Amino acid sequence: MSEQAELQLRLKAARAVHKDSVAELCELLRGRGWRTARDLRRLRPQWSERFVRLLAGAAGGAVISFPGSPGYRLTAELTAAEIPELEHAAAALLAQAREMARRGIRYRRLAALRRAATALEAETLS
Repeated sequence: MSEQAELQLRLKAARAVHKDSVAELCELLRGRGWRTARDLRRLRPQWSERFVRLLAGAAGGAVISFPGSPGYRLTAELTAAEIPELEHAAAALLAQAREMARRGIRYRRLAALRRAATALEAETLS
């Protein structure tokens, strides 16, 4: 994904999230290590798990969470021992992004093939 496309997605997400909520999430995490979405929802019942993920994404890297992580944490509070785990998570996410791109390209090609086949069928029937 190009930097421009990524920026557009981030801006779209940021518009949907109130800046105060991002600041509130950071405050809930400050000095408390990893917090699960369940922990955060106990403190803010109005926040869905999806909203918490959206807030973390809109925090611009200030809050981290990744598949297999114990929850959400302030990036600035990562310990030296946690940095290799974060690097591993970054590599896994990038690999997943490449696979999703390949899948998207495959679907686009399949749609074009199906469109051509449908047009041929319609032409043959007329």
